[in-house]
Amino acid sequence: MQTGTIEKRFFLSVLADHLNRRKTPAPEGSLDWNAVLTLAEQHEVRGMVYHQCQAFLPELYRARFSQLYAAELYYYQNRLALFRDVSAALTAANIPFFTVKGLDAAALYPIPALRTMGDCDIVV
Repeated sequence: MQTGTIEKRFFLSVLADHLNRRKTPAPEGSLDWNAVLTLAEQHEVRGMVYHQCQAFLPELYRARFSQLYAAELYYYQNRLALFRDVSAALTAANIPFFTVKGLDAAALYPIPALRTMGDCDIVV
């Protein structure tokens, strides 16, 4: 499927709005929401798109985006729990460590759970 310029521009504006804590306005005219979903899946930002567009998502896409959003929140909480366990084990063993990227970068996002790069690099 070839993604149109309109969909790409809208997609980029959604991401910019999210990162800058702005409300995304409903698109004017027709938009290929399947193309927007494809872009969101390719770039692993489905939750951001849902968060920004839920008020005007067509019904056909609302349920799918909503499920993906919920999954991202769930996986983020799991990553936090796993990191706490690893951190506690390293600390208990007196092993010095620090983190880079992953959870550190997520903390800079308006909604950390929506930064879906699911890694947490730990330097020991």
